[in-house]
This record gives sequence, structure tokens and C-alpha cells, in this order.
Amino acid sequence: MTLAIPIRLPKLASFLVFSKSMWVILFMTNHAWAQDPNSVIAPLTPHSTSPASILTLSGAIKRTLANNPQLATYTFQQQALDGERTTAQLDPQSSISIEIENVLGTGERSGVKGAELTLALSSVLELGGKKDARNALISQKRQLLAAQKQAQSLDLLADVTRRYIDALSSEQRVTVLKEAEALARYTLQAVKKRVAAGATPEVEQFRAQSALAKARMRLLNAQRQRTANHYALSILWGETTPSFSTLTGNIFALGSSQNFDSLYRQAVNNPAIEVFSAQERLQQAHLRLAKTQAQSDLTWSVGVRYDNASDDGALVAGLSMPLFGAARSLGEYQSIQAKRAQLDAEKSAALLTLSNQLYQLVQARESAVLRVNTLNNDIIPPLNTALKQVRQAYEEGRYSYLEWVTTRQELIDAKAAMISAAQDALTLAADIEQLTGNPLISSTPSSASH
Repeated sequence: MTLAIPIRLPKLASFLVFSKSMWVILFMTNHAWAQDPNSVIAPLTPHSTSPASILTLSGAIKRTLANNPQLATYTFQQQALDGERTTAQLDPQSSISIEIENVLGTGERSGVKGAELTLALSSVLELGGKKDARNALISQKRQLLAAQKQAQSLDLLADVTRRYIDALSSEQRVTVLKEAEALARYTLQAVKKRVAAGATPEVEQFRAQSALAKARMRLLNAQRQRTANHYALSILWGETTPSFSTLTGNIFALGSSQNFDSLYRQAVNNPAIEVFSAQERLQQAHLRLAKTQAQSDLTWSVGVRYDNASDDGALVAGLSMPLFGAARSLGEYQSIQAKRAQLDAEKSAALLTLSNQLYQLVQARESAVLRVNTLNNDIIPPLNTALKQVRQAYEEGRYSYLEWVTTRQELIDAKAAMISAAQDALTLAADIEQLTGNPLISSTPSSASH
């Protein structure tokens, strides 16, 4: 199986529909490596597996997007902003008032003979575009929330990829350790034959028995780690008991690399940086609202007045406007300006950090890819040949048990090192793709030849 693990930064809508503009996940079947008896990694033990128990990276991503509780919180935040928008679109509330004057006095004002009753309606006439400014502020809050969700989604999907790589690597380690256990078992049988023939001391049989027990212990530990990695993956979509038993993919399909300058041009537009831009636009909206608040509103009232003494009525009206309203908004204006400047400084610092992180990741990935290629091309093939020759020579009495076991362990160690290097390379690629938001592996890589 061949696994390509590219990560693409989609728009938020693309996350929700899981379109091709998201992460390009490509799987191909290639059994040539599994049929080669001298392959670097021995094939997995054939077993019947139901389709429901097989998990792909795209399947893991779909499950996470659908069920991860971290992403669910953004739905509620969106609903809260919908409520704020409803409030922001409302006009100022109107008020009705009743006033009674000249009652319960003395002389001519005793009782209600001279009472005056006023019934009035009043409200505020907003000036300076306050309503538009409030709506603009809510719109920028929605954009910031979308940017935050996009960044959170990319972080989460990168985490899915890393955990998938860990789980897939643990399966490969189990495969290698099964091979090691089989070799240790074969060695024990060969040693027993030589001991029975009197060609080697019995102590070698004891050492071979011990080596087999150690190989079985390492295999058991690797199987337990594989189970733990499956759990760590499935917990991302709230599944406490993994419903899968097998992962698809080949961790040795590493793809090609891109240079740092090209990757950095992509990284400056990643969601984390877009969050800063959205925050800056939000502060600009706050600033606009603060400017509108400096414009005093006009309070109006209109009503009717009834004079009980004369039995006459009259229309009454009034206007009022606060004085020196601009001075009261000056502090808020200055505060918002300071926050904008702070965001600019934080964005600049984030870009510097991003550049350093990306450079370190690119260099580390190149090193990991070099280790994989060196082990695959220059170290493991000669060790495979050496093991065959040493095994045959031991059975013929020309090499010692120690030479055989040492060569065997060197091969197993080299295979384990190759798995670790491939895991590092893929994990670093996922880290790079998280920063850039674009796939590092843009096409289907061919299967690694072992």
C-alpha cells in the first residue's frame, strides 16, 4: 500500500464539505514489495479484514471533522454572533412617559383642579452612522471567527495526520519485530541441530533461547504500543474503543521536497497569520464605531398636554443633544489605536518565528529523507546479503553463533531505524504543510523499492 500524506489549506467551506481542495489523500495498491523475500520490510501477515475495520487517512479526517468537540464550539460561537447581529440592527428603543403637574398643592393648586397632564413619546435619533458601524463590527467578528476556525481545523487535521503516521509506523514496527521473532526462532532450531550433532556447545542453545524470549517481549511491547496509537487516533473523533484494526498506507512513500523560499511564500498566508489580519480588521471596525460614538445623538420627544383648569390641550415637543461627546470617546479611541499597534508588532514577531520554524523543519525533513534513502539503498541491502551468507556459513560450521546473531541484529536495527526515519520525514512534512497550508506532496509517489 502506498500512502501520500499531503495537506492543503482549504477555505472554511471546503472543510465542511470535505472537497478535493482540502488535503489530497492518495492511496494505491502495490504488492511488489510484499512479494520480494529480500524486501526491507517483510509483508504483513495475511488475514481477513472486513472493510469496516480498515481505516484510511481520509476516513480519519472525515470522522474528526464530523465529531471533534473542538470544532463544535465554533457553531455555538457563530450562533452567539447571530444574536449580536440581531441586536446591532435594532433602532434605539422608544419610550412613553406620563407627567402630572400642579396637583395636591395649596390654594388654587389644591387637589387636581390645576392639574396638567402630559403624555409624550421619546426616542434617540442616532447620528454618525452608528448602526452601520455596529453591523460592520459584527461582520468583522464573524470573519475573525471563520479565520480562527480555519486555523483550528488545520491544526486539528495536522494532528490527525501525525497520529495516523504514528499508528502506521507502529504497525510497521510490529511487522519488523515479527520478522525478528521468526529469525530468532529459526536460529534456535539451527543451534539445536548443531548442539545435537555435537558441533557446538550447549551454551549457545541457552543463548538462542534467551534471544527468542527477548524477541517475543519486544514484539509484545510493540503490539501494545500499536494499540495505544490506535486509541490516540480514534479519540480525536470521540471513539474510546477503536472500530478499526488496520491502517492503509506506506510510510516509505516520501515524495519530493520544495525549497525554503517557495514554502515561506506560502506560509505567510497560512491561517495563523490570517487570524492576525482578521484581528486587525476587527480593531479597525472598533475604531470606526468609536468614531461614530464621538458624534452626539439627538434625543427627541413629542406629546400632548392637558390643562384641567382650563380644559384645554396642547402639543408639546422637545430636542436635546449632549455636549462635549467627542471628549468622552477619546480614551476608547486611544485604546483601540494602541491595540492595533500591538497587533502589528505581534504579527511581525509571528512571521519571524514562522520563518525560523519553517527553516528548521525543512532542514530536519531533508535529513530524515537522507537517512531513509541511505538505509534503503546503501545499508539494508548489503546486510540482507550478509545475513544469508553468515547463516549459511554458521550452518556449515564456518562462522560462530555470535557472528550470526550480530549480523541479524544489525539488519533488524537498520530496518527499525528506517521506520523511525520515515516516520520523522512524514511527521515533519505534516508540520510543514500545517505552516504553509499547501500539500508538500503534490502527486502520488511511487512505492518505495525495497
